[in-house]
Amino acid sequence: MARNDGKDRTVARNGDYTRSQIGNIERHNERKNESYQNADIQPQQSDKNIYFKKPQGGYIDTFDKMCEDGTISTKGLKDGAVHFNELLFDVNTTYFEERGGYEYAKEFFSKAYDYAVQKVGGEQYILSAVMHADERNSAVSEQLGKDVYHYHLHVIYVPVVQKEVKWSKRCKDKSLVSTVKEVITQVSHSKKWASHKEIGEDGKPHLVKSYSILQDEFFNYMCDCGYKDIERGEKGSTDKNITTTELKVQKEKSRLQNTVAEVQKVEHILHDQTEVIEQNQQTITGQRSKISQGNAQLEKVANKKAKVKDIDSVETKSAMFSNGKIIIDEAEFENIKTLAQKQVVSVTNERKLSADNKQLRRENQTLRQTNAQQHQELSEFKSVRNKLGANKDVMRVAELEKFYDVVMRFLEKFKLREQFERFSKMRSTKISEVDR
Repeated sequence: MARNDGKDRTVARNGDYTRSQIGNIERHNERKNESYQNADIQPQQSDKNIYFKKPQGGYIDTFDKMCEDGTISTKGLKDGAVHFNELLFDVNTTYFEERGGYEYAKEFFSKAYDYAVQKVGGEQYILSAVMHADERNSAVSEQLGKDVYHYHLHVIYVPVVQKEVKWSKRCKDKSLVSTVKEVITQVSHSKKWASHKEIGEDGKPHLVKSYSILQDEFFNYMCDCGYKDIERGEKGSTDKNITTTELKVQKEKSRLQNTVAEVQKVEHILHDQTEVIEQNQQTITGQRSKISQGNAQLEKVANKKAKVKDIDSVETKSAMFSNGKIIIDEAEFENIKTLAQKQVVSVTNERKLSADNKQLRRENQTLRQTNAQQHQELSEFKSVRNKLGANKDVMRVAELEKFYDVVMRFLEKFKLREQFERFSKMRSTKISEVDR
């Protein structure tokens, strides 16, 4: 499948299958399975699949009937030889989604089918041609917030070449020797897809792979049909085509690798958050120390109040000829004055310490609540991370998506989601399609 990297590349692949292999391909293409390992296939959507040529029977049965009718010949084929080929035409999902979706894809692949007929050598050699519209693209669906399906075309056909059969030397009429006896339509994958040499710009012959020619031809054909907003599939990739199942495996491995990378990033965040929790604990300890110091200060103030009460025990005498005035010892007066000044300062300090103490208690309570919540979230993340580590190689996509939800809630909580999403956009969009 196409690589979802923002470029709308065409893909044209050719697979080859023996009689023993074609059964699995038929069950997949014609949706004959009762269930599928690929969770992206949604059988309830299969009625939207479009047939450009519907099979007239089973692939093998149709092949054998073509042999009986003389439409094709297996003369010269060894046991276990390739009898069937499959052309797969594709462009990345977003290309269709941005241009009309399902209806646009039908028009596009109807032209692709016309090219397939030319490439195969005639519609009579095509057993089935179906556009799948029931495979959900999980990555794009998550990105756009709705169900988006990946449209692509499978064309099953018999690879044939026109072969001249010549008269041998055993022919009685010697004048016919080495002349053409008959032309048969021979089944031959190797001859149909034989590479050939071309003279390069350096003036030297270079081997040109048949699959590279297929890519060029398909791209040019679609451009000639008016689809000029696409690019040719990436050159220099593996020439040998792989099966749809292998493509799905590659896609899931790629998604897993990207998710593991995200997990590692979150682990760094967890590490940083653990440090924040430890710092909060240190702050709580510091706040407790300040509260203790405040309590000690209040106790000192209380002691000073106790000393002030000692003034009641100072001996006084009434002053002669002075109405309401008393006489005390000068030393006692100085002591009272000093205590009074200290009392004013103590009352002020007491009020400030009391206010500070209340503030420290409120902050301490807030820190306790925050710390408890962070511990809970950290525990949840560690549980998911440990599960991921234990099952990294066999993790299902559904588990990854659950973890992704937890990650998003965590990042949202600490106002990091926007930064994380910017980071995600800098890397390639979650790969759901593989291009060559």
